Amino acid sequence: MERISFEFKGISLFVAMERNEVVRIGRTDEAFMDRSPLLLRAQEEIFRYLSGEKTKIDLPFRLSGTPFQRKVYEAILSIPYGERRSYSDVSAMLCGNGKASRAIGTALKANPLLFLVPCHRIVCADGNEGGYVLGKSFKRYLLEMESVRCLSRPSPGKA
Repeated sequence: MERISFEFKGISLFVAMERNEVVRIGRTDEAFMDRSPLLLRAQEEIFRYLSGEKTKIDLPFRLSGTPFQRKVYEAILSIPYGERRSYSDVSAMLCGNGKASRAIGTALKANPLLFLVPCHRIVCADGNEGGYVLGKSFKRYLLEMESVRCLSRPSPGKA
């Protein structure tokens, strides 16, 4: 497994790749400096996304987890940039009702692909941010960055 680490807003992050696919993005206390071209591209893509320069991270990746977790991650992938859904919304998408909200939260807590699977877009039904593995302030930063970027984009057909 190849890994590279970098810092963003005081948080040390890493990207891990296996067989030319991103398999994990998360927080680290260690420094990794593998230098494959795809790993360097992954670092750049994620940094530009976090900086608000990109709305999508374009990298090959592999979802992992239990079958339920993978279904949750696939549902999260369908949420457009700048939009939010509640845990109960995701539960309704997958189960037909909002009764699996806690299970959705538990699956998202195990998300191995932060930012690629944008679990930060899931909030509580009352609008509260809810939890986030990198902390509530970082989740708030991501939500605000996406909201501002969406508001500043010109409408289709306008210059």
